[in-house]
Amino acid sequence: MSDSSAPLPGPGARILIVEDEILVAKDIALTLRSFGHAVCAMAVSGADAVRKAAAERPDLILMDIHLRGEMSGLDAAREIRATRDVPIVFLTAFADQPTIDRARDVDAYGYVLKPFNERELQVAITIALAKHGVLRGLDQEVRQQTEALGRSEEQFRLLVESVQDYAIFMIDGAGHIASWNAGAERITGWSAGEIIGRAAALLHVPEDVAAGKPAADLLAAAATGRFEEQSWRARADGTRFFAQVVTTALRGPSGELVGFATVVADLTLRRRHEEEMAAAAVRLRALAARVDTVAEEQKTSLAREIHDVLGQELTGLKMDTAWLARRLARTGLGDEMAAPLLERLHAMAGQIDGSIQTIRRIARGLRPRLLDDLGLLAAVEWQAREFESRSGLEVEVSLPVDAFAVEPERATAVFRILQEMLTNVARHAAAHRVAIRVSRQGGALVLEVADDGRGITESDAGKVSALGILGMHERSAALGGEIELSGAPQQGTRAILRMPLEPS
Repeated sequence: MSDSSAPLPGPGARILIVEDEILVAKDIALTLRSFGHAVCAMAVSGADAVRKAAAERPDLILMDIHLRGEMSGLDAAREIRATRDVPIVFLTAFADQPTIDRARDVDAYGYVLKPFNERELQVAITIALAKHGVLRGLDQEVRQQTEALGRSEEQFRLLVESVQDYAIFMIDGAGHIASWNAGAERITGWSAGEIIGRAAALLHVPEDVAAGKPAADLLAAAATGRFEEQSWRARADGTRFFAQVVTTALRGPSGELVGFATVVADLTLRRRHEEEMAAAAVRLRALAARVDTVAEEQKTSLAREIHDVLGQELTGLKMDTAWLARRLARTGLGDEMAAPLLERLHAMAGQIDGSIQTIRRIARGLRPRLLDDLGLLAAVEWQAREFESRSGLEVEVSLPVDAFAVEPERATAVFRILQEMLTNVARHAAAHRVAIRVSRQGGALVLEVADDGRGITESDAGKVSALGILGMHERSAALGGEIELSGAPQQGTRAILRMPLEPS
């Protein structure tokens, strides 16, 4: 290939972005500039990429595999690599083996799966630039014999010495460390004088050494060209750090194995943060579940107080008004005096009846006694009819022929999720019909609510303001369940809850 004598790209590389989604390309460009790189151009098609690669001569190309138009990203990369030695890192949302095999045919320097985070992109670019420099140095070694070998080694040393955030080192064919950069010394605590010439197994934790993992990793890299993993590694003082390790096999012009290039990133802090976030999420979920439980207990108590105490008080008042009406009728007062009083008493009785109905409605809203007395299925049927009466929508309910028991906490969660689903239908769906279906599938209860409304979209479901949807997911997840939402414009929305009937 041509351009083999071009200078090795440094940390601030000139990068060509090939991406047919303009917003994605602009976002990548901002990220690259934050790393200190320069975006020399952006291309939206394979043909455009070939032209701009020739005109701009970038140090590295970020290439989307699947591009619109007749020329795919792989075809464009093949044409570019035929005339210019430039590292290409592929961006793809597909990690299937055929795609990877096709990318390998054009000598890809790395892959980044969409969606990706900044850290993954930074690691891929650093590895690609380092690998490219190493390979070009080795190519010069073969062509220019001993003198060129010295220059290429110096070029590689200058490249890797400038990297402080990553350990970059060479391993010879026998598994011994052949070069060492400042980043490797910073991360592991080993100086170059202490580690060069010694077995790379020193960087592995004892249990991995005992299992033969150091040699197995190099064999895997030699067999496939590249071995990547996240695992625990050892520092010089015996402590451990969690690392992302990429080992690439290096081969000479005849295909013989000449060694390995390894790049190591210390992910210990990131892993600790992820573990802390996961633990915090578990604690928050437990707290939310406890809050829900306390709220349900309070609602149950309040509903009982309203129904039993206030209901009894109002019933007593109604009995008193009836007693007063009977006594008034026996007083012997004339109709002129008695009629207004009796009319007022009858009005009071009517108001009391209305208050009793209101109290019953409030109590049912807080906690329907059907849920506790007759179980979840009866409560679902009641809620469906209540919703049909209030909303004016046609509601179809399908319940299992053979009833099954649901323990109280799960029954409450399913019932509240059903209420939220129906609330969302009433507020947002603009529907005419709703279908509610409850079934048992294996060891799980399945609740399905489908409407014929406008249909939910991914953006609707992902809005921060969609607290009802978030609440349903959290309430379900706290008991090991999951909720699936799907919809299409003007074809309605389908919400499916799957809840295990027993704690996992």
